[in-house]
Amino acid sequence: MADTNLIAKLSLSPAQQDSNRLMKHLEENYNMPNEEWWNSVDAAFQHLRTLLEKRPNEAFEDDEDPQSISAQAARADALPLVSLLPSGSHAMQLTATNEDLQCVAFGTISVERYVDIFWEAVIKVQDDGGKFMVYQVETSSFWFNFEGHNFHLHYVCCENLVRKCPGILNVSDETVREADGHTQKIVEGIKRDTKKRAFFSKRYQRASFHYLRAWTIARGIYTPNHRLTSTRTLSIQGLIKIMDPQELLDIKTERAALRRGLKPEYPANLENPVFSMYHNVSDIFQNLNEKVLSLPPYPQPLPTIDTECRPAQLSIVLQKAEDGSVHSNLQMPLYIQVSMPSSL
Repeated sequence: MADTNLIAKLSLSPAQQDSNRLMKHLEENYNMPNEEWWNSVDAAFQHLRTLLEKRPNEAFEDDEDPQSISAQAARADALPLVSLLPSGSHAMQLTATNEDLQCVAFGTISVERYVDIFWEAVIKVQDDGGKFMVYQVETSSFWFNFEGHNFHLHYVCCENLVRKCPGILNVSDETVREADGHTQKIVEGIKRDTKKRAFFSKRYQRASFHYLRAWTIARGIYTPNHRLTSTRTLSIQGLIKIMDPQELLDIKTERAALRRGLKPEYPANLENPVFSMYHNVSDIFQNLNEKVLSLPPYPQPLPTIDTECRPAQLSIVLQKAEDGSVHSNLQMPLYIQVSMPSSL
């Protein structure tokens, strides 16, 4: 088997080998997940839903009389409802393996009661020999490790919204506007991020995102916590905004081809995301340069990447950021003043 693998590697073109090295570098040094990791996450999340969701078990039979159905419906309305959905980078499948998988539970019960349900689930899993380790519980937020994955769960009590649309994602804008401002913001965010998942379902788009994330980490301007953003840092939402124009470019390319009566040409070799990624990265870096790095407080813009760069050159760009000093990466002088007590 080892000889077979060696022969397969030797038969790869230099560009393919460069591509494989870059992908491996992103996985090993910047926590870019692979398909196997995401499959494990999906399995864990579905199991988590069975523990932390609450749904009526009653089903109406066609031959039941209206009065019986009415009674069942009344009981169903009185039962608690809780729906658990992925959010943020989890909803877009862009979470790095060292970051929390975000999710939100929408329910009809109080926060206090949901805390009880959460702890009941923890005890049940642990008694059955499963893996459920809680790190922190703070009001309506929970940080824990479940089946080897770190999750950050936020609970939102919104009875009217959940009663009208338990699935949440299909809730009408009118119903959302009836909720309080906090709930509106969360629901709108989940709906937005879930729609973006289709855009990032393309392997080369996900690879482009993780390459950009790696570069910003190497430059010292990435923060995984959106609450810690500043004029000199970028969170995941900041990276998403930089990549947004690519979706428009895909649409523009498709429409232009259709106008000419041609079949739209998408980046070639989709099985190799790096070969397709370099078509995107130049535009992404140009957008980063124009909308972030060229604005104050950054004193000088970052040179754009050659539009014809190949996987090896993408690695070189990342390597330069990794090898740069803190001073050059942040593009600002660093001064530390230490006040020492005078000697006696």
